[in-house]
Amino acid sequence: MIPDPPDIASTAEDYDVYFGIARETPDLLEWTRTCLSVQERLLGDLHKTTLSAEDRCDILNGLLTVVRVTLGRWIAAADRIPKSS
Repeated sequence: MIPDPPDIASTAEDYDVYFGIARETPDLLEWTRTCLSVQERLLGDLHKTTLSAEDRCDILNGLLTVVRVTLGRWIAAADRIPKSS
């Protein structure tokens, strides 16, 4: 059931549950797994859509942005690991 507009009965929590929004920060591994899962599903559906080439390009640009930021976080995490001599 779609939540009501906020001025009627639904709360922010209702929308979070309905849309699967997680407000807490997941750990990097969980985040990466979720990104890969979403990316796989989205890419699997992208060729079936009636979106314009420009819209498809925007979606792919968004996916690449998420991948770039995620890889940057992995690099930062790896840089924090003490180097063994």
